[in-house]
Amino acid sequence: MRRTLGDGTRWGRRTFGDDTRAPPRHPRVVRSFGPDEWRQVREAGKLPFLLRYGFLGRGLPLGVVTALAISVYQGNGFPAALQTAAFYGLVAFCVSVFTLSGSLAAHANWMVHERRHPESG
Repeated sequence: MRRTLGDGTRWGRRTFGDDTRAPPRHPRVVRSFGPDEWRQVREAGKLPFLLRYGFLGRGLPLGVVTALAISVYQGNGFPAALQTAAFYGLVAFCVSVFTLSGSLAAHANWMVHERRHPESG
């Protein structure tokens, strides 16, 4: 159920007069594709999609940053910590966790676009 104000606008979104400004752009959490874009992405295949958005988009960058943050939080010296086997084990663990979650999100995004654009298949 949508909550509306007395004038019919959605709750929390009042407009006064003729508001011709573009709606605010919020950062996208999940990449959205139009029909033509999706056709090209789908032709490239699901595995490259999962690698791009699961591993390269989430797993690798977040895993490395998280491992660095954990290492610094534990009190390890920043340059010296990069040369230990424990740090590389932590990086591998963090990258694998974030790659798994990123791949699940990318798979869900793939399935949403398959339903949204069935004619491209």
